[in-house]
Amino acid sequence: MIQKKNFQAIYFLLPAMILLTILYAYPMFLLLVQSFQKVELFGDQSKFVAFDNYIRLLKDKGIYHNLRITLLYSCVTIAIKMLGGLMIALLINSDIYGKKLARFIMLIPWAIPQVAVSIIWKWIYDTRYGYLNYFLDAVNWVQGNIAWLADKDVTLYAVSIVDAWMGWPLITMMILAGLEAIPKSLYEAGRLDGANTWKQFWHITLPELAPVLTITFTLVSIWTFNSFNVIFVMTQGGPLRSTETLMMRVYNEAFKKFDFGMSSALSVLIILFMLAFISLYIRQLTKED
Repeated sequence: MIQKKNFQAIYFLLPAMILLTILYAYPMFLLLVQSFQKVELFGDQSKFVAFDNYIRLLKDKGIYHNLRITLLYSCVTIAIKMLGGLMIALLINSDIYGKKLARFIMLIPWAIPQVAVSIIWKWIYDTRYGYLNYFLDAVNWVQGNIAWLADKDVTLYAVSIVDAWMGWPLITMMILAGLEAIPKSLYEAGRLDGANTWKQFWHITLPELAPVLTITFTLVSIWTFNSFNVIFVMTQGGPLRSTETLMMRVYNEAFKKFDFGMSSALSVLIILFMLAFISLYIRQLTKED
């Protein structure tokens, strides 16, 4: 009977498994094969070069610049996302007026397409006509316009804020679900023992939220590391390659230099790097079960 149920489960999952194989497994296999080839765009010919693409990649000093930019961008964006999402979740979970309206407003950045959001923020960041510079000048916080997307020392952080702004809703909802699952009796016991708000947060909220925060952090790390749309629309890796992450480098190698072998090799390395984060995510889920 059990074997029959297992067979039925496999039977129902088979169409989805076939579809996922066509959409993901087959392209990834082609990507792996292409990483060992020198692809000729014109003529439809490819030459097997073994590990030459990987050797060229590791010898390229620019790739380490891309890795440094990617890690810096990821760290800044993840920090803003996690801290912002936690604070918003705590605010909505508190006894404030208009909680339902706040939840609705919070979902707006997540509901708007990333390309549209990026274009809007690109206008906001505009050096001459952007609203941000107008506002900062109106309140006398800065003197003169700031080149948010033209200054290599500022651009990466400006784009990180936009990426974090779009990620806050989902992160907030995940943390909020964890907050609502914490038993109220724990806080009542804490108040009886004389614990103030800070001690309740430090000794009750954070420990109870630890599993949710770990899973959320892992997922956010994967999403942020693979971020492409925001950077491509707002800066395309500039100025002076200050926002050229690994994903932007993959795009540039494939569609600007037409070196598909190099692009495929870099993509394979990124996938291997991401598998480490995925293994942590699966391990955490297994631990929770």
